[in-house]
Amino acid sequence: ASERLAGWMDELGPAGAEVAFVFQEHPPDHGSPAIRRVLTSAERPTAMLCYSDAIALLVVREAAALGLRLSEDLSVVGFDSSPLMQHLGIALTTVHQDIAGKGRVAAATLIDAVEASRSGNHRPDRPPHVVLPAELVVRASTGPPPPL
Repeated sequence: ASERLAGWMDELGPAGAEVAFVFQEHPPDHGSPAIRRVLTSAERPTAMLCYSDAIALLVVREAAALGLRLSEDLSVVGFDSSPLMQHLGIALTTVHQDIAGKGRVAAATLIDAVEASRSGNHRPDRPPHVVLPAELVVRASTGPPPPL
């Protein structure tokens, strides 16, 4: 999560974007008061970047309940490329991760650790740091910012 935030800030800061943070620990079942407060504030954002597609879904639902038009009044970006969004009929812009690739790296790291332990060849307590590629998948939930 911290790397996601750092990546966003690396791009948004130099672009001159005003950034604010809203923390939602776990997506609740029915809406989010924090998201509603942001979307009804005097300085409503033109876009929301979410740590997951599940949180993006909450933003999309709150925006719809407030009569905001997705991609026109508010752009929403998720993270995870969850197939659930397509089943719900939401064309969410998202960051796609290679989940199978993450699984392969995790399994290989675990196997290496088990083999090292069995052979007495202990490795450092920390596994190697691996960065896997991610891809922005642009769909209908984003658009240019509305005029001021």
